[in-house]
Amino acid sequence: MKRRTFFRSTLAATAIASLPRIGADQLSAFYGVEPGSRVPDIDAVTGDGGQITIKGTDVEDLVARLRGRVLLSGDAGYDDARALLNPSFDKHPALVVQPMGVADIQATVSFAREYNLLTAVKCGGHSLSGKSSCDLGLQVDLSRFRSVRVDPSERRAWVTGGSLLGAVDHEAMAHGLVTTC
Repeated sequence: MKRRTFFRSTLAATAIASLPRIGADQLSAFYGVEPGSRVPDIDAVTGDGGQITIKGTDVEDLVARLRGRVLLSGDAGYDDARALLNPSFDKHPALVVQPMGVADIQATVSFAREYNLLTAVKCGGHSLSGKSSCDLGLQVDLSRFRSVRVDPSERRAWVTGGSLLGAVDHEAMAHGLVTTC
């Protein structure tokens, strides 16, 4: 065996062996609904207040199209994802989607449109009126869709929907810039 091939295979085996082992419960906690899992039909509410049943197979199809997570009641992480900073609003969406990119958001919006689902968008969860969540609808939790990029020469920032003001300030101040509210 050539030394380079041996070294690469030994290095890869050592790296893989040193990775922490993840149990099925931990994997489920990270991913929410796992691709390929059987999802029951879900009762939900439409944007005009009507009752609807979302087919479990359609939720499975949504999960397969996303890099982010889909959380249902009872999934690990569901309660944290749906929670708002104002504790007087304790809403329980039928499903929570945590997109990781624009393609995830597009797929989620298409899914919501297909079912005419009541939809709420949670950026930082600061909505004093509780509008960033909903009962039995679809909550889009943007907590995994956060990034800030600053162009100091143009004095311009590109900020994704889930980003918090503290992150914007941090990136702007690195260039001697500040943001206003």
